[in-house]
Amino acid sequence: MLSRSKLAVIHVAQARTGLDDDSYRALLKHAAGVGSSKELDDAGFTAVMEVFRQLGFVSTAAKVNLAGRHWSMASDGQVAKLRKLWEAYTDGKGDDASLGKWLDRQGWASALRFLGTADAQKAIGALSRMVQRKAERQEAI
Repeated sequence: MLSRSKLAVIHVAQARTGLDDDSYRALLKHAAGVGSSKELDDAGFTAVMEVFRQLGFVSTAAKVNLAGRHWSMASDGQVAKLRKLWEAYTDGKGDDASLGKWLDRQGWASALRFLGTADAQKAIGALSRMVQRKAERQEAI
């Protein structure tokens, strides 16, 4: 029996290739000898996916995130916000390396690319307050 994710890929392939139910069932019968995707084993799945590939389907299910980020890591938006806040706090003199050192001192991550989502939120909050206090000190002068 196939995993839900593999069954989902098959149904996405059916939809993207525009196969109606009768053609889809004929494909399953021809490629794997089954009448339903629920009857497929791993070898049948591979055979069916090969036919879909020949029909022009390209699966994105196994693609690795090009940024190398895991779902639990800081989002692109969070990273951009952190860089912007760090730039404001350091008057444009800070870079990712110095930001990474600050993050490490705070105990959140040794570098920006290792920062998790929750810690990114904490870092954004802390840096926002630091930038605000710096602006207030400069106004007082």
